[in-house]
Amino acid sequence: MSVSFLRRTAAYGAVFTATGCFIMYYKIQSNFAAGQYYKLSVDALRADERVVKSLGPPVKTLFLNLGDKRNFVVADKAQLSIPIRGSKYKGLLHTRCHKEDEKWKIISLEVEVNDKTVPVNFQNNLILIDESENLG
Repeated sequence: MSVSFLRRTAAYGAVFTATGCFIMYYKIQSNFAAGQYYKLSVDALRADERVVKSLGPPVKTLFLNLGDKRNFVVADKAQLSIPIRGSKYKGLLHTRCHKEDEKWKIISLEVEVNDKTVPVNFQNNLILIDESENLG
């Protein structure tokens, strides 16, 4: 075997490995984002005009930190720290959900921006936030 053949084999192997890792990472992220717990939390955030205005519209979600031990999903519980970004600020949307009667429900929802956490309260699927809190 020649050295050039080994180099090409190593290069192709590296490309295939990196591509496989990227596809796997993307599929894991997509599975989280497809979950009802994720969609409920993000929809609740986007429905809160005050938070959206404070972050700066439009508010977008980013990939989860898969190494963060606070992020987990089991059969009937989910806890995520979802990175969010608006035109003014970026931060984290902390959500805890549980499954009840085959439907996911939000237990708590908080936005963390600039090392400040603002709890988001909700009743009857309406999101309310304490008007005295300021994100900026």
